[in-house]
Amino acid sequence: MRYLDYFSSTALIFLLSVSTINAQIEWTYVYDNNTRTSINSALMTGNGKLIMNLSYGLSCPNNRILGFSSEGTHEWTFSETSSTLGADLSLVQTFDGTLYSVGFHGEEDYTSGEEHLSVHKINFDGEVEMKREIPWNLNQYDRMIPCGFDWHMDWGFIIVDCYVGNLVRLDQDANLLEVIELGQRTDNVFFADQDKFIIIQNQTIRLIDGSGHILSNHTLSSKVQSAGKMGDNFYFISRDAISFFDEELNLVKDVALDPDFNVISTQLINEKFYSLSKDENNLFLHVLEDESWDLVHTSPMVFNPEEFLISDNLLVLIGNVAGQMAMYAISKNSSDLNYVFPDLELLDVEMIDLEISKTNIPVYEDDVIESLSFTPGLWLKNNSPFPVTSFGLHANKPGGFNCARPHYYELNEDIVIESGEAIFVETNRYFTHGDHRTSLEICFTIKAPNGDIEIIRSNNTHCVDISTTGIDEKEGLDQNIQIFPNPVSDWLVIDMSSANLSDHELNLTVVDMLGKEVFNSTLINGNKEKINVSSFANGVYIIKLHRNGMTIKKQIFVKN
Repeated sequence: MRYLDYFSSTALIFLLSVSTINAQIEWTYVYDNNTRTSINSALMTGNGKLIMNLSYGLSCPNNRILGFSSEGTHEWTFSETSSTLGADLSLVQTFDGTLYSVGFHGEEDYTSGEEHLSVHKINFDGEVEMKREIPWNLNQYDRMIPCGFDWHMDWGFIIVDCYVGNLVRLDQDANLLEVIELGQRTDNVFFADQDKFIIIQNQTIRLIDGSGHILSNHTLSSKVQSAGKMGDNFYFISRDAISFFDEELNLVKDVALDPDFNVISTQLINEKFYSLSKDENNLFLHVLEDESWDLVHTSPMVFNPEEFLISDNLLVLIGNVAGQMAMYAISKNSSDLNYVFPDLELLDVEMIDLEISKTNIPVYEDDVIESLSFTPGLWLKNNSPFPVTSFGLHANKPGGFNCARPHYYELNEDIVIESGEAIFVETNRYFTHGDHRTSLEICFTIKAPNGDIEIIRSNNTHCVDISTTGIDEKEGLDQNIQIFPNPVSDWLVIDMSSANLSDHELNLTVVDMLGKEVFNSTLINGNKEKINVSSFANGVYIIKLHRNGMTIKKQIFVKN
C-alpha cells in the first residue's frame, strides 16, 4: 500500500498519457500475487471494514476473502485449497454483523470425489465460526452454481442456482431442508416471508411460494443488475432505472438513472443510493435525493473500476489492473493535489540461454515444442519522477485449463531504478511445456511497481515469439552473423556471408537505451553491411535482426 505522495506540476495533464492524477488520493493498494485475480464482490461492514471476494486463478473454485481497514491496510485473508471441501467462496454477504459465504464444490473436490454445497460463517477478523458441507450427489446432471442467497435469523438460508434453477432451503445451522426445482436459471433470491420468496430471472422478478408456484411476476425493461431490501420495499436496479416493489411484488415507483451518464454501478449505501458513472476520461458520483440525481464527486479516471464503496468522506474505487485487484481511496471533495503513479516502461525482452526440447508428432509436418526455458532479460526505463525499488513480472504459459493454467510470476525487490534511468535486469528463469505447438507467443507484463497501481498503457507489456521452424535458423543467426568492432566509433560491420539463410532479406533496427529507434534498414543475405555510427551519442545500443518471427539481439557500445 502507498500513501499520499504529490508533486507540483504546471503541465496540462491528459489521462493515460502521463502518470499524474489531479485529485486527492489518500491511499492505494494492489493485490500483487503469483497468479491472476478477478473481483467477485466488494462490501463495507458495519464497523468500517472493507471486504473483497476474489477469484484466485481463472474459473476453478479457489476463491479467497480479504479484509481491509478503512485506511486500506490488508489485515487478513481467508482461503482454502481446491482439494479441501468448501473451497468455493464465490458468494459473500454480510448479515447481522457476520460474513456468510456460499459456494459449490463439484468435480474439483479431489479429496472425496463428491460434490458439496459449502457454507461458511466468518467474523470480521477472518475467523471461521461455522463451516458446513452439504452432500450434493443426486446425479451427474445436478451440479450446482450458486448465483444468489439470502439469510434470516429465524428462517435460515435460501440459495438459488443459475445452472439448472434449483432453490435450496437450509436451516439456521445450514442443514438441508428441501430443494425446490424452478426449472430455469435464477440469478438471485430474497425472503419475502418465511414461505414466500422473490426470485430474479434475467429481467423478470417473481413472487413464489414454498412449493415454487408463481404468485405474481413483473418484467423490467432490462436485466436486473443488483437488488436488495430497503425498509419494507425491495429494489431492483437495471440498466436504466431503480424499481421499487412491496413484499407482494406490487410496483411502488420507478426512478430513472441519469441517461446522460455511462453508469458503472449503482448501490444502496447507508440508506442512500449512489451511482458511479464515467465518460472517456472522468468518473462521476451521483446521489439520489428526492428522486433526482445530484452530482457529488468528479475526478479523473485511473482505471476502469468495477465496484465502489464509500467510507466516511472517502470514495473507494476497485478494479482489475494487469490481472490483479487494485483499489484506491479518493476524497469525495477533489483538490489540486497531484498524485504521481509509478511508470515503469518495458522496452524489450531478451531470451537469454534459450533451451528448447523438440519432438516429432506424426500429424504435424514440423517438429513441435515439447518444453523450453530461458532467462528473461528486461530492458526497463523508469519514467517516474522518483526511484522504482520493486516490481512484479507476469507472463503466460501454454497448456492447462481454467485455474490449472500455469503462469510465470516473479517479484523483483532487490533493485533501484532512478528517475529517467534505463537499465538491463535478468530475472529468474522462465520454464514451460510447449503444449505440442509449433510456435508460441509469450507476453511479459510489468505489474505493481513500488507496490502501487501501474496505469495500463502499451509500454508495460512485451511479447516474444518462438517457432520450431525458426529455432535452427536462430542458432545459425547467432553463430554465423558477425557484428564488429565492439566498442565502435565510426563504421559498424554486419557480416552475413556465413549465414547461408534461405530468405534473402533481414530487417535491421538499432535502438538506444531509451527505446528510441535511431536506425533501420533491410539487409541482403550473404553481404557485408556497414553502418556509420559516428553521429550516434556515446552509450549502449541494441542491434535487432528480425526474420521469420525470430529476433536476434546484439548489444554494442558506441564510443566516439
